Amino acid sequence: FKKRMQSFERTSDHLGKYLSSKVVKNVKSKDQLQLGGIEKKVVCLFSDIRGYTSITEGISPATLVKLLNFHFEAMHAIIEKHEGTLDKIVGDLIMAVWNIPNDQPEPELLAMKTAIEMQKEMIRVVIPEWKNHGVDKVGMGVGVNAGLALVGNLGSSRFMNYTVIGDAVNTTQRLESKAQAGEIWMNESLFPFVSGKIPKPARKESNIRLKGKENTIDAYVYRPLAY
Repeated sequence: FKKRMQSFERTSDHLGKYLSSKVVKNVKSKDQLQLGGIEKKVVCLFSDIRGYTSITEGISPATLVKLLNFHFEAMHAIIEKHEGTLDKIVGDLIMAVWNIPNDQPEPELLAMKTAIEMQKEMIRVVIPEWKNHGVDKVGMGVGVNAGLALVGNLGSSRFMNYTVIGDAVNTTQRLESKAQAGEIWMNESLFPFVSGKIPKPARKESNIRLKGKENTIDAYVYRPLAY
């Protein structure tokens, strides 16, 4: 029994490195895993390195992996600090979500505090490390949005992901694509939840047309530190 418990603990520890710790706990609490999900409000954050394609052309694959892992380690720590769930890493892109698996107080504020600290961490830690390895210019754009989305297990009976899909997620990614290095683009609808609790935005962008979207939206742009 002791050996089985030790094996279970090792498996759980390994699983926690592939999945968010919150997702692992959620899986452990369920007797049976099933495909499907529920619709609920989520707050999403997307971040992406700017100029990534040109960066990859000038350094070795081994150095690139080392630098990306350094970047992800720093960003993931901030996401967890502010109670976010790291949903996925795709290439140089990070997707984090709040208000899952369980409801959270002030998820909009948590997400924006994360975004601001992530940009500050780029200046403090990430950019100097990348420069030490010959990458003179690196930056990150961030998008934050909230809305209803489908949250749950998606895939097949043999392979599934606990993730979030829906228009709110797509809009977040579109906002992120608008952000220049050092910027955070936040959907205007989040402003009442964060106003007075974080530094003021640098500017407002109106009537933004997002790819694949019929209606325009407004956004506030934050620049925690210029770079």
